[in-house]
Amino acid sequence: AATDNKAAAAEAAKHMSEALGGTGKVALVVHDQTSKSGTDRRDGFTEWMRANAPGITLLEPQYGGGDQAESADITKAIIAANPDLKGIYGSNEGSAIGVVKGVQEAGATGLTIVGFDSGQAQVDAIQDGTMLGAITQNPVGMGEELVIAAVKAINGEALPKVIDTGFYWYDKTNIDAPEIQAVLYQ
Repeated sequence: AATDNKAAAAEAAKHMSEALGGTGKVALVVHDQTSKSGTDRRDGFTEWMRANAPGITLLEPQYGGGDQAESADITKAIIAANPDLKGIYGSNEGSAIGVVKGVQEAGATGLTIVGFDSGQAQVDAIQDGTMLGAITQNPVGMGEELVIAAVKAINGEALPKVIDTGFYWYDKTNIDAPEIQAVLYQ
């Protein structure tokens, strides 16, 4: 029972593209290039952009290990090398907060930041307008699906290999909605 990370990252890409009007240079700060979540969150974002947003130029993904300080340093380097940058995507909590910190430390303005996960720092960044929004997984749905699957297994019923537990896009417009508040893991 897990999040479809490729589909979730594609949703983040869609919101980034919409916010940029389908044009501009976008960077990715990804937590790693070897884990399934890292590759899926990278590939889902890049594949959606390539298929649906021909006016978006994607920079090569940079990898910060999900470490906030390393991701902030990477972000500052990206900004310095790309003065025409329009947006940055952070693929997990550490990456996204590192991006926020890097943008702040660089003194950059006007950048659209999209993240993944939903810790308190991202919630705060969305509420104060620093970030456009982020994807949150569905921990409530994960628990629910696991219990359902356990009961089915006990009863000898066949189970799918993977159970998609869903995800949500959240931003200033829906962050206070009960269904979003229930899945934010602050």
